Amino acid sequence: MFIETDRLVIRDLETSDGAIFADMASDGSLVPVGLDSAFRAWVAEWLTDAQQLAKNDDPAVEYLAYTIELKGTQQVVGSVGCSYYKDLGKNRYLLFYRDGIQKTRLRGGGCQSVCPIFFTAVSAG
Repeated sequence: MFIETDRLVIRDLETSDGAIFADMASDGSLVPVGLDSAFRAWVAEWLTDAQQLAKNDDPAVEYLAYTIELKGTQQVVGSVGCSYYKDLGKNRYLLFYRDGIQKTRLRGGGCQSVCPIFFTAVSAG
């Protein structure tokens, strides 16, 4: 995947993203989505699984995850993706990012609730 705005790029995960995501998870803010402070120990396995799921490109299985980076600097600032919930029969979207004071923020829900956050908080910097 590759989506570009004036300020951001959403792209497929790369191996180097793992350490950055592990740092973001280290404060405990991503525990609700299963990325706990021990995430660093299994981030490589998670990346391999996530990369394969993205390659399969089927949003009706498990989850899809992508990296958000600043366009001009290629600085990784977060991740956006979706998980399929069989019991609901629909996808829910997830966004986590570092805000301007380096605190990890987590948002989730339907597209109508996540997209405005993405385009205001993350895009604005």
